[in-house]
Amino acid sequence: MVYNKINRFGGIIMGMGGNVLENDKRKIADFINDYVKKNGYNVVLSNKELNALYEENGVAPESVYYLNSDYCYNRTNKGMVENFKKDLHIFEYVKRGYYRLLGENYEYTGDIMHKPSKEEEYAAGQWKDGVLVEWNPRIN
Repeated sequence: MVYNKINRFGGIIMGMGGNVLENDKRKIADFINDYVKKNGYNVVLSNKELNALYEENGVAPESVYYLNSDYCYNRTNKGMVENFKKDLHIFEYVKRGYYRLLGENYEYTGDIMHKPSKEEEYAAGQWKDGVLVEWNPRIN
């Protein structure tokens, strides 16, 4: 059974995000890619600032399922673990609610942290020069 949801603009979202989420991810990735070309890779914005930037530039997500935190090189959560390897990565998690804008295909090097509910955070994988060299998440 497919459940439809209504987005914040009154449009219908198919299933668990569907095409609306995929379209949001693509347009935001394209925007971030262009943004870092113009502004460099050392821009850190709060979630609120990032969402305002989307609004100002006409790329605000329509899907209620879009979360900036889901598209980080260095962090994942339970809902994203299974798709992490093939999904979009455009941010570096800096601290709660703050992200460094990197864009796609950035030569990121560092651990990928995962904090399962009621468990300690651990390194689930690692990037080296933009290549995922290790990926061993605990899937519960």
